[in-house]
Amino acid sequence: MERPNPLLCFGLLLGLFAPLLWEWGGYVAQVARLSYALLVPFLALWLFWHARGHEEKLPRFFEAKTDDPLPWLLLFGGGALFVIGGVSSVFTVSVAGFPLAIMGICGLLTGRPGLWRYRFALIMSLAMVPIPLPFLDRFTPLMVQASGDTAVAMLRVVESGEITWVGSNLNFRGWDIFVAEACSGSGTLLTLGVLSMLLAGLFSMRLWTLGLMLVLVGPLTLVVNGLRIALTAWILDIYGPAAVTGSGHEILGQVVVILAGAGFAVAVDRLTRPRSTKTAEEEAQA
Repeated sequence: MERPNPLLCFGLLLGLFAPLLWEWGGYVAQVARLSYALLVPFLALWLFWHARGHEEKLPRFFEAKTDDPLPWLLLFGGGALFVIGGVSSVFTVSVAGFPLAIMGICGLLTGRPGLWRYRFALIMSLAMVPIPLPFLDRFTPLMVQASGDTAVAMLRVVESGEITWVGSNLNFRGWDIFVAEACSGSGTLLTLGVLSMLLAGLFSMRLWTLGLMLVLVGPLTLVVNGLRIALTAWILDIYGPAAVTGSGHEILGQVVVILAGAGFAVAVDRLTRPRSTKTAEEEAQA
């Protein structure tokens, strides 16, 4: 069977999904917790380019097959989600059809070996599907409470006085600090999850390692959010409200998240470097 034209395939796909993608871009840009999704297509393309020409041993499931039905099943699944989401007016379901259709086209163009080679780019494309806000809102109170408990534990390391957390309020050295639901950490959780996918692709990790990283993103988010609340309380006590309101509050939050992401990247690099070095040595000996 002759291989389809790549430009024609992706052109038809983008033409079909163009109105939905336009709506998707406007939606995630307006919701701060979901704005990370705007970077996902570019990160997926980066991982795709990074994997070009990379050869490795294939799992049995991804070995080349003649007249393989898997790409067509993926395409059919993507189209079905697009239609079901449109009929039921469930936006997330419609958007989920796009990365699934991309997988189908990738399978048609490169076969199962290509699906394995570009697996991290394809996994990253799934992250563009926005998490339903009602689902996030259900866990927001729990995340606020857990973040507050973490902040109290951190402050008690350096403070012997009374520190209390009631509802969404932290009482520290006479200051009463209200933690809004917007500061629950859900945006940080999703951002660190996307970062995990990116690191997994750049370091060619095993899929189980990526799964472990995604599991650890939850506890890491609580630590990052708790640290942000604790630092806010400490800076408030030293420099007053002006230092932690408005742009000061935003800058502090961004700095903590960026440093946490950088630390996460360094940790992943250290954990994967021995394996990468060993692999390079084995290839040199071969």
